[in-house]
Amino acid sequence: MSHPILLDVHPLLAPTSGEVELQCAQRGSDPTPLHLLVWSCLQGYTQLIAVGATTADAAFIRAALRTIVTIGDS
Repeated sequence: MSHPILLDVHPLLAPTSGEVELQCAQRGSDPTPLHLLVWSCLQGYTQLIAVGATTADAAFIRAALRTIVTIGDS
């Protein structure tokens, strides 16, 4: 799902995309929905930081992304 042009503009996209692909391959699931969820979360969070609505909190974003990745797990 990664777009080569975006990799130059968004350096976080490559490792994020790689991790999504790995998680989905392990689960046998389509990576497209997870790509959209993870990237939307990261972009929204960084926008909130940029406008001063919150401050960066690595523990929070790790927990949020872990939650997204495990949605639907039993």
